[in-house]
Amino acid sequence: MRILGCLSVILGLTSGAALAEPHRQHAPHEHGHGTLNLAIDGKKMVLQLTAPSQDIVGFEHAATTP
Repeated sequence: MRILGCLSVILGLTSGAALAEPHRQHAPHEHGHGTLNLAIDGKKMVLQLTAPSQDIVGFEHAATTP
């Protein structure tokens, strides 16, 4: 009976900590979205393109329709 009491206390304490954790959500899923940064310093210009590779070079296989 003592073991059951200890387990009840441990489960009660750990479940409270789990419920206190804030709910996190992922950002929305987007297709065809990229970011282009441009920096100019004198005669130097730097471009930085950030995008998923499949949006630039396409999928690994040809698309098919049923």
